[in-house]
Amino acid sequence: MENADSKTHDLFTDKDYIWCLVGNVLSEGVYLEGNKEIEFNGTKQFKPETKVYCSPYIWGDGYERIRVIGRAQDNNKFISTIMESKYITNWRRQKVFTPYIIRKNSTEMDKWDNTEVSKNMIDEMLTWLPERTIKPKLD
Repeated sequence: MENADSKTHDLFTDKDYIWCLVGNVLSEGVYLEGNKEIEFNGTKQFKPETKVYCSPYIWGDGYERIRVIGRAQDNNKFISTIMESKYITNWRRQKVFTPYIIRKNSTEMDKWDNTEVSKNMIDEMLTWLPERTIKPKLD
């Protein structure tokens, strides 16, 4: 009997990928948000520096809060959650071959794919997203 994972794996080849906006959860430390200092130790769901795969625009809040997929800190399995973009750093465009990530990003109305349109949209987002990230406090 085949399980769901083997069927999913058969749907994808090594040439199947999507372009994806990727980042990392901030490192542990003290950050400045406006005039306020905040101590950051990761989020409820993710350890500091966890790699997260970011969905395209889903609602109209200017990408303040986004759906991300990353490895949970308690069991290392992929989870999907909503988090504030200001807690993500090291923004980049990446080819993603992981079937789970491809499948999760194929269920949204607006989705990443392997076209130049997705690639160019991510590149445009990379021009303004790094400014969103809160900055570390310099001693």
